[in-house]
Amino acid sequence: MRRLSRLGIPLRALVGGVLAGAVFSALILALLAEPEPYVLASFPLPAYEEPAEESLSEAAAPAEGAPIVKVASLPPLPRADAAAPILLKMAPLGSDDDSLRAGSRRSAKPELPAWKRFAAATPEFDGRPRIAVVIDDLGLNRPGTWKSIKLPAPLTLAFITYADDLARMTQAARERGHELLVHIPMEPHDHGKNPGPNALLTSLPPDELERRLDWSLSRFEGYVGANNHMGSKFTSSARHIEPVMRELKGRGLLFLDSFTDGASIAAVTAERVGVPTAGRDVFLDHEVSRDFVRAALRRTEEIARRTGRAIAIGHPHAVTLEALARWLPTLHEKGFVLVPISAVVRERRDFAKFPMDPAG
Repeated sequence: MRRLSRLGIPLRALVGGVLAGAVFSALILALLAEPEPYVLASFPLPAYEEPAEESLSEAAAPAEGAPIVKVASLPPLPRADAAAPILLKMAPLGSDDDSLRAGSRRSAKPELPAWKRFAAATPEFDGRPRIAVVIDDLGLNRPGTWKSIKLPAPLTLAFITYADDLARMTQAARERGHELLVHIPMEPHDHGKNPGPNALLTSLPPDELERRLDWSLSRFEGYVGANNHMGSKFTSSARHIEPVMRELKGRGLLFLDSFTDGASIAAVTAERVGVPTAGRDVFLDHEVSRDFVRAALRRTEEIARRTGRAIAIGHPHAVTLEALARWLPTLHEKGFVLVPISAVVRERRDFAKFPMDPAG
């Protein structure tokens, strides 16, 4: 040190230079070192049990090769008071691809609700009246279903929950540009009419009602919402329809009230809960005859001209599909625009502004 001092280099400067060099070297080594990978905390997902065979015994078996959707076994819920609405606590779906499933509650980035995310493309309105055509009960009548899928898009196709081979048919419908609804069987007033397997009934305890609703909403993917198959009794019971609407809201779905009964409160309940909704204007084939269907199509046009929009519901009967095949291509030249149900709901979500045709 003395020698260095004799050379004119102060001792303090020498020590400071050595320390600075050490710090610089350490910094260079740190920059060149391989970065440690980030470790993400893993959060365990709830375990799901395989449903007992009898829980799905009423459902039609899926076709060979069709994907099987597993429905979670749900714990029983406390019985609700007779005057209180039923409370449902639905389990999330168990698929690894739930972020892509309609109505899923496990989407990592829910930028859009399912009723917008899976909406079919809509032509420009340009101030023209809008007509939405819904075809119910699809999936059971296979020839009628495939003929419906081949009709000009965008139609709104409602597939019954207990049909098989739903994945293939609904995928084909979406590829053709149609929009999808889950057609949920519900209890009618007429006990002589059977709504089908896993129908929503007013006599069900909360846990079974919950299981059936979850099963219905797990049958296929890519749908914007649901509508009722039959259901005149169920849709007129506030205690039973309200929890269903709350579940649809939680899954980001819309609801179309088929108005199988004038006493239905499904649509007004949906509006109150916050579910996007609309109501049927015309039944195209309440009577299955060419004259009735043609008259119903004319009434659909009249309502659309008068109110700006109309919603018509038909079924895959031969006479209905034949009439639609001839009528749909004429809408443009008549000044109408064919739209999916989501477009009607998106344009005006106030149910009170969707007049129901008394003759429908």
